[in-house]
Amino acid sequence: MSFNADGDLELKVRKATERISENMHIVANEPSLAFYRLQEHVRKALNPMVDRRTDVNKLQTELQGRCYDMDYASRLPATHSSPISST
Repeated sequence: MSFNADGDLELKVRKATERISENMHIVANEPSLAFYRLQEHVRKALNPMVDRRTDVNKLQTELQGRCYDMDYASRLPATHSSPISST
């Protein structure tokens, strides 16, 4: 009888822990909690991402200006290749 009581107790404990584990899993993966975690991630990641985008746009503008300068400089000698007469 003692062995059977231990077996019943073990079965009850196992079922209780499975229910607790299942409930914890449901609570941890609840949609509202997922949205909260997503909101926190966006809140933390948005400012650095916006700063990085601003830096990239500024660098792109600078690069585009330098490309125009290089294009202009490469065309300049071709227009001035003929000798200049001072008369």
